[in-house]
Amino acid sequence: MKKILLMLSMLLIGMQMNGENKYFPTGTTWKEESRFWGERDTITYVVGEEVMKDGVAYNEVLRNGNRHCLLREEGPLVFMWIDEYENGLLYDFDWWEGKDYVIDFPDPFGGEFYQDVMSNIEEKVMMDGQTYKIWAPYQMCDDYIICGVGGTNSILGYYYPLTTGGTIISLLEFTRNGQLIFSRDHLNGIQVIDMELPHESRPIRLKRNEIGGYDLQVKSSDGTWQMVK
Repeated sequence: MKKILLMLSMLLIGMQMNGENKYFPTGTTWKEESRFWGERDTITYVVGEEVMKDGVAYNEVLRNGNRHCLLREEGPLVFMWIDEYENGLLYDFDWWEGKDYVIDFPDPFGGEFYQDVMSNIEEKVMMDGQTYKIWAPYQMCDDYIICGVGGTNSILGYYYPLTTGGTIISLLEFTRNGQLIFSRDHLNGIQVIDMELPHESRPIRLKRNEIGGYDLQVKSSDGTWQMVK
């Protein structure tokens, strides 16, 4: 029995090392449409092989064939590195109703980070036959986030406003491990949450850690600060 458990543990470790459990494994592709005053352009993203940066493994992301950014995953957390000024936590795919959703990335709304409270999480069977959680953040202008996939307006910049300088971005399709998971017309029937006043949330802070980065912490009801997971 111990040998069987050991073999299963080694198999799981091997799967993680090979990237099989990643949300964005090598070969993942997606297409987005950019519209500007009636002109349409299709942008193709491809997740490439692993590269090392500062001793840490990332996957590079190609945008129309050119390197656009790097992605790194730690369990449910997806980090993005564009350059020395824009990098941080892009997604946290550990979801539940009432969770303080905090993204440590340059906030287009002028704050230090993006914050929302998760509510009205829905579920839908996507094109690969699997059930995915779907959430419409309060400030995202009818955009959705598909758990394990990303924002339906933009995978790498879902938190930006729907229109930026007259440009509108929308996700056309998303493919992982050779399986088409999402197409733009597949979210018909998902209800947009009612526009309501922002939720009140617990205090949140960024605290510098021992390796020179920042940890996201939320103040619990007992007054202690806990890491945001």
